[in-house]
Amino acid sequence: MTNAAHSADDLVDVPDAVLAKVTDYVDDKLTGDDRTDVETKIRSGERADRAWAQAYEEVVIIKVTDFVDGKLQGTEKTAVETRIQSGKPEDAVWKQTHDDMTEASKVISGMRPPKPKAPEQFVEHVTETIHKRSAGRFFARRTLGDRVPFGVLLIVALLALGVVGYLLWSSPTGSLKVDKPREVPKHRPLDIERP
Repeated sequence: MTNAAHSADDLVDVPDAVLAKVTDYVDDKLTGDDRTDVETKIRSGERADRAWAQAYEEVVIIKVTDFVDGKLQGTEKTAVETRIQSGKPEDAVWKQTHDDMTEASKVISGMRPPKPKAPEQFVEHVTETIHKRSAGRFFARRTLGDRVPFGVLLIVALLALGVVGYLLWSSPTGSLKVDKPREVPKHRPLDIERP
């Protein structure tokens, strides 16, 4: 019997100490008389022990929820899985809770419409649309610097600088201008007036 089967009159406030004790029982941390005492209170059905039965169902719901959500690891996961699949009468609440949660999960997931797949050329189409509307401010056409790696551009620039440097070094004037041969002026006497 799960919480959903209880009427509002059957539900009681579960003290934290009872919940902790039942959690230890479910996690197999209790032994001997303590384990037997908790098990007797959970199964008794008496009104005085109703908090114990309700605490047990709450712990089962928490454990099965964690199991369905994939939050349990190792031995804890194995223990819950074993109780769900055991078929023992005392573990029927585990199986029922698991079935209820699985069914509810299917119903909830069926309520959401499936997400449509994006078209194959979606990114290219969006990029093209943005480029058209922004007049090239975003996703502009690629320049030479975008297409050619920086290292290649650096090597070409260094080679060009080396060629210019060699030409300057080999030039007799230290300039790139070609020196035209000049005519040597003939000496003519200076026309200076005498006083």
